Amino acid sequence: MRRVLSWKLKHFDELAMLLFIAVYWFSTLTSNLNIGIRHLSPTLPFVFALIAIGLKPILLGDYAQHAHSAMLAVRQAAQSAVIITVLVVIAVFGGLAAYPHYLSHYNPLAELRGGGVNIAVDSNLDWGQDLKRLGEYVTEQEIDAITINYFGWAVPEYYMPPGTEVHSWWADWEGRPEGWFAVSATFKQQACAEPVRGFGDRPGDNFDGYCFLNEYAPKAIVGRSIYVYNLPPID
Repeated sequence: MRRVLSWKLKHFDELAMLLFIAVYWFSTLTSNLNIGIRHLSPTLPFVFALIAIGLKPILLGDYAQHAHSAMLAVRQAAQSAVIITVLVVIAVFGGLAAYPHYLSHYNPLAELRGGGVNIAVDSNLDWGQDLKRLGEYVTEQEIDAITINYFGWAVPEYYMPPGTEVHSWWADWEGRPEGWFAVSATFKQQACAEPVRGFGDRPGDNFDGYCFLNEYAPKAIVGRSIYVYNLPPID
């Protein structure tokens, strides 16, 4: 018991951070307001601190223990420097590679799941930030008419080139659209992705009961959050 108490006193800072993380995560993940990782942001400094504390003995080691062997100390220091350098390079180049799509950026491990779009959308990836880029794509491709299902509050017509015929999915169509069709990643995933067990949504909830988009490859993914298709005419 005394040893346990001594250990707790010695590691009081780590225990306090762990307790805060546990209580905060539990209250957040069990609440009915769970719409983005940003709700966990207050715990991230403590998570990073705990990771650093855990990695310190691995990366830095105890050089005093090896004072009798200068060669061993130099070798361990070199190995630690290489590991730290690699991690820093990955972080820096990962940030540069994400430019300018930081809102939709996930870390490289997300690619194992086919990208962040297959992990979480909504405010985690798509807040309608690429509507202006969609207008630029429409201009480049000389598209004269397009149907848009946009996840956001901006008016799509404002960002389209003059003279473009813009249709709203909800207002102007019933059933599958034809021709050029742009859909935000959030709406696409709500319709086409496999729902999490018990979540309550079914594939096709947003597209009249079935996901026709799975039958076609997008012509472009604008800014990582808007999928653009050129759909054949409806039979």
